[in-house]
Amino acid sequence: MTSAAAAVATAPKKMTICVFSGELDRLLAAFKIGTVAAVSGVEVTMYFTFWGIVALRDAAKKAKNGKTWVERMLGFMLPTGPEQLKLSQMHFMGGGRAMMAGEMKKKKYPSLRELMDMAKECGIHFTVCEPSMKLLGIQQEELMDLGIEISGVGAFVNEACHSASTLFI
Repeated sequence: MTSAAAAVATAPKKMTICVFSGELDRLLAAFKIGTVAAVSGVEVTMYFTFWGIVALRDAAKKAKNGKTWVERMLGFMLPTGPEQLKLSQMHFMGGGRAMMAGEMKKKKYPSLRELMDMAKECGIHFTVCEPSMKLLGIQQEELMDLGIEISGVGAFVNEACHSASTLFI
């Protein structure tokens, strides 16, 4: 085995998932892939940007610092946490989501909230895009307690460059 092949074989396996979507089914896929990878021994970083950030909002938490009028309106219009997210297809004013939730429960498929907790327990590293947070008027104290780090796009690029695989969901 060459030294290059040996280095690849012994290098830690890393995966970076860029979570751009704020739709329930896409987030379920991102968290399912991430948790299965983490349980399989892969070091996983999930980088949340734009609409993906809304899934991390905690309805019970409010911003401590004042917000502009536009930031308050965005906060009102954007979903707060996984329970308010829509499906990307067949949403039907919430009927599709309710049907999906029923099927998930019946078939013992974990909810998004449960997958998020599993991801935290598996050691998945959560990073949120600071410029996107500022644009959407979301503050760190509004986010769930998942050990979330706030960073810029450079952190995502660095993680992606050092990952064996990078997914954009």
